[in-house]
Amino acid sequence: MPANQTGQITNEDQTTWALAALSAAETGFSPPENRSWAEYAAEVFDVQVLRWDEETCGGGLRYTIFTFQSGYDYKSNAATGDFFLLAARLAKLTGNETYSEWADKSYTWAKDRGLISDDYDVYDGTSASLDNCDDANRVQWSYIHSVYTEGSAIMQNIVSISHCLTQFDTNSRRQTNGEQKWTDAVQGFVNSSNIFFEDDILTEIACERNGQCSIDMRSFKGITARSYARAVTAAPSLAEPLTRKLEASAKASAGICEEVSEDVKCSHSWDHADSLETASDGNLGEVFSALAIVQSLLFSKAKPLASNGTEAEAGDNATQSGDASGTSGAEVPKETGAAGTIAASVTAVLAVAFAAALSC
Repeated sequence: MPANQTGQITNEDQTTWALAALSAAETGFSPPENRSWAEYAAEVFDVQVLRWDEETCGGGLRYTIFTFQSGYDYKSNAATGDFFLLAARLAKLTGNETYSEWADKSYTWAKDRGLISDDYDVYDGTSASLDNCDDANRVQWSYIHSVYTEGSAIMQNIVSISHCLTQFDTNSRRQTNGEQKWTDAVQGFVNSSNIFFEDDILTEIACERNGQCSIDMRSFKGITARSYARAVTAAPSLAEPLTRKLEASAKASAGICEEVSEDVKCSHSWDHADSLETASDGNLGEVFSALAIVQSLLFSKAKPLASNGTEAEAGDNATQSGDASGTSGAEVPKETGAAGTIAASVTAVLAVAFAAALSC
């Protein structure tokens, strides 16, 4: 929380950095001095627990942090969803049940407030000034939907493994009930994801067709692709139907982007080239999203993520055998042939990944 950003920073912004720190911890990215990446993420979690607002609507996180900021009255489902995912991923990485409890609490709150419908549609948020926050803003964004999908898949993975370990314990019935909750959630989110795919191509339905996507919104599909791929990896038997859509979307995105000299131009829409934008011109979202959707196909060749209380060592992406779900041989998105290719520039990575995706 840099001092010169207090007027702009939101809970969602802060959690985005915490989730990035977790990715560094899970994959063994070289840590900074004096602390680990996981500690950075845990500190954000601790701060946001203190902001969990039970005085209005019984919980949830507000969009902004300070009362003087615009949007403080809004209970943001993006902020709550990111917090839910942060708690779930910390639970998976550390094995600490406190994180699991908060993941369950935040998800249950969103479900009870109608921000997640009975059909697992995911809505934008609600006003804290309304009685019980029971009138949701029903705009749907792929990004918020995907973080709930990923978090639920991780929780299903955690509970199913715990159930296997405690199946002869007196708590086995409670474990089974918990597993069913997350199994239903993953299946529900996979089914409701159809709204974001037109002819199996990922589309930001709230703004893409009318050309009203802001700079932030133009990066949502990249975040969505990443979370959906991680959901498939964490709960392959439940989330695997997303694989076909990821593959179709990656091919469509790769077909739209063009390499021009030392740059890459990509379109926000993947079924047609509405306009080709470059990251060097400030249009990072288009290029990021294209890279993310193509890289989502490479998860099956990546080394497993650290989990169960062990942070990956720097320079090594894994601390245990198997995939990120803790099981080996799981069905995840098919490789494209570009796995293992590391390049110094984004242009080179994109060029190789796009060519591989197109050759599928």
